[in-house]
Amino acid sequence: MNIFKRRHRIVKNYLTIIGEQTKPTMINLRKTKKFWDEKYNNEENKKSWSSVISAYMTYECNDEERLFIDYTFFQNKSHVFICENLHISERIYFSWCEKILNDLTCLAIQAELMKIDITVSDDTGGIFISDEIWGKIFNLISDKKFSDSKNIKKEIEGMAFILFNGLKWSDLPDTFGSWKTIYNKFNLWKKSGLWSKIKNVLIED
Repeated sequence: MNIFKRRHRIVKNYLTIIGEQTKPTMINLRKTKKFWDEKYNNEENKKSWSSVISAYMTYECNDEERLFIDYTFFQNKSHVFICENLHISERIYFSWCEKILNDLTCLAIQAELMKIDITVSDDTGGIFISDEIWGKIFNLISDKKFSDSKNIKKEIEGMAFILFNGLKWSDLPDTFGSWKTIYNKFNLWKKSGLWSKIKNVLIED
């Protein structure tokens, strides 16, 4: 998966902007939860890029991950420098980059700062994945358990509906099926790593 896809470039651009805005701050302070928590609380618009990134730095990252983001996206250090200073492998470096960019992309979608290739039906309130995107997803699940379910596409649309809107599973509309059934399937796929691949397809170009 190419981590420099278009939506990832947008996220990286805003990370760079935040890095410039906080440049006068010492790195030792910028990697702390307290710094980002205060920054988030001072944001007037909680659905801005600055708020999304600040919230992510506060609630989803530990000190090491904040330093990784600082080196990688704020300071634009080379991956060689980052691997040597954080004592991580190149595989871990690229894995972290993709995870961070994917996480922020999903949060940006929830905040309506980005869109994905799905549409909302006025008739049902549901989310519908395009045929092109569905073809890619079906290739991922065709040999997996539950893939022969006649409702599988609708169930995955339900997963996208919940996760990209930041809702609780119990809020899933009946049009997608039983929320408990869909949640159990999602949980299995998340543990196996399959959902991460599906999510990548949903947010890619």
